[in-house]
Amino acid sequence: MSSTEQVHLDRMDLKKLERGVMEEPVSIAPDWVRISISADPEAHEAASAFLFDVGCEGVVEEGREVCGYLPWNRSGEDLSSQLSALTARLNEIFPSKVPASAALSPVVEENWAENWRAFFKPEQVSENLLISPAWVPVPPQETGHVLLMDPGPAFGTGKHPTTRLCLKEIERLFAQTGECSFLDVGTGSAILAVYAVKLGFKPVFGIDIDTEALHWAERNIALNGLEGQIVLSDAPIQSIQGRYRVVVANIILGEILKILPFLMDKTADRGMTVISGILREQVPEVESQLPPALVKSRVVHTEDEWAALTLKIRHGG
Repeated sequence: MSSTEQVHLDRMDLKKLERGVMEEPVSIAPDWVRISISADPEAHEAASAFLFDVGCEGVVEEGREVCGYLPWNRSGEDLSSQLSALTARLNEIFPSKVPASAALSPVVEENWAENWRAFFKPEQVSENLLISPAWVPVPPQETGHVLLMDPGPAFGTGKHPTTRLCLKEIERLFAQTGECSFLDVGTGSAILAVYAVKLGFKPVFGIDIDTEALHWAERNIALNGLEGQIVLSDAPIQSIQGRYRVVVANIILGEILKILPFLMDKTADRGMTVISGILREQVPEVESQLPPALVKSRVVHTEDEWAALTLKIRHGG
C-alpha cells in the first residue's frame, strides 16, 4: 500500500468510524485503530489512563500528543463519543490556549511496524547511556553503555522524561552503592532492569502484572545478551519475597498511591525507593502519604513538568 493510499484510507475510514458505522467495505481492511489525543502536557496522565482503560497495551507521547492502538475488532462503536467526553473533560480540568482534541485513524497490519518505529529514534540519555532501536546501527564511536530496545506495545524507549529521570537516578545510585539487589516494579519493556544489569546491579528482578509486557521484556533482555541475568515475574509486589537495596517504580500516580506501602516495605533498610511517572505538582500528594518514621530522607529530581522522588528507607527506627 502506498503512503497516498494510506492517507486516503485514513481520511475515508475516520469519517465512518466517527459516525460509529462502516458504510461500505474499504479496499484493505484495517487491523488497528490509532487513537491520538492532543492536549496540554499536564493532561497527559489522564489521557494515558483513558487509553489504558479502553484497552490499549501502551501509549506513546510526542509533544502535545498521546496515542495508543487498539485492534480494530475491539475498538467499539462508542469510542468516538467516549473521546468527545474525554476531551471536554480535559478542557474543563486543564484549560489551555490550545484546546484538547482527539482523532481516530485506521491502520493496516503491514504499516504497524512503520507507524510505531517512526516514534522511536536513538536517545542519548546521559554521557554514559545511549538507547537505540534494535533495528538502527549503533555508531561505531559510541563508548558508553548502549541499550538495544524493541519495546512493542510495552512502549519503554527512554524518550519520556520520567524514564530518563529513572535511568539517570539508577546511574547515580549505582555510583553510591555498587553491586546490590534491584527491583523494577512495572518493568514494561524492561528498560530500567536492563540498564541496572549493565551498570552492575545484581541480582536484578522485574515484575509486571501485564503478561504481554513481560513478553517484550524477555525480547529486550535477549537483544542485549542478558538472558538469565534478570528474573521476571507477573506476581504483584505485595507477594514478592525479600527486600531489595534499590526499588524503582515508574508508573502512573494512581497505581503508585495504591502500592506505595509495599514499595517501601520491599526496600531494604537504608535502601532507596525511586518513584516516578508523576508530575511535579503531584509530588506533595505522594509525600503526604509517606510515614515519617520510615523515610529517612528524600530527594526530588525534575525534567520539564515531570518528577522522580527518591526515598531513603529506614526500617526499625
